Amino acid sequence: MVDYNFTLQTTVTKTATFQGAGFDLKTGTPRQGFTARFLITSLISAATAGTVFTCSIEHSDDNTTYSTLSAAPPITGTTTAQSFEPFVTFSTPKRYIRAVMTLSSSAGTPSVTYKVEPKLTWP
Repeated sequence: MVDYNFTLQTTVTKTATFQGAGFDLKTGTPRQGFTARFLITSLISAATAGTVFTCSIEHSDDNTTYSTLSAAPPITGTTTAQSFEPFVTFSTPKRYIRAVMTLSSSAGTPSVTYKVEPKLTWP
């Protein structure tokens, strides 16, 4: 029996692009894949609106060299805090995955507080 109830990223607050730790899937995702829920409790592009936040999943054979597997549509931050719940669906035969939050700052000090929980994707 395999337990697919795991967390890809515990709650963190970041002000720059952040790659979480690799998670060992052992043999890749199940055939139906996963859907990662990025639970963003606070996203702000302080001082100057326009920072672009992108949630994505990367995969790797060796837990060292990663490449983007799938991403949610980008979110443009405003000067007031917002919450979002983007979903990223993915499937991979590779052994490792990790969650990535990319911040493309325009100016000011962007900030995002989030966690990532994957669940099996059912047909």
